[in-house]
Amino acid sequence: MNLPYSLDGHWIWASVAVVFLIAEIFTGGTYMLPLAVAAAAAAIISYFTGLGPVVEVLVFCSVTVIAYFAMRPFAARVTNAPDVSFGADRLIGMSGIVTKAIDGVNISGMVKIGGEEWRARSADGTPIPEGSEVIVQSVDGAHLRVSSPPA
Repeated sequence: MNLPYSLDGHWIWASVAVVFLIAEIFTGGTYMLPLAVAAAAAAIISYFTGLGPVVEVLVFCSVTVIAYFAMRPFAARVTNAPDVSFGADRLIGMSGIVTKAIDGVNISGMVKIGGEEWRARSADGTPIPEGSEVIVQSVDGAHLRVSSPPA
């Protein structure tokens, strides 16, 4: 069967590069950009050398790794994304109000932070009365470790 167009490797790689560039537009980071650069490099190698699909795939893999590590500092500088913590870890450093007194040793109290109540224990073992302001120092399982703010 004769097709009216040639399905050479460089066209396939160029198409893959375009797909990755389009995907990059719809993703939140620069995750697809190294793949697009690598596919473009493989297309160039395929067009000018015609060394075959094995070499093209090796070029694609190599350039992906190199581009990923080369683009990391650039992406961090451009996006200026803060370090995002998940779960209760996001509360570290935040202040809250004690809603149930913390005895300081074994029994946990309750702390309200941003409209949510959390079980809390004293970070340094001192009792903290109800109504006191506290700062979250760390997370220990399902409990926050809190302390009174510095005076």
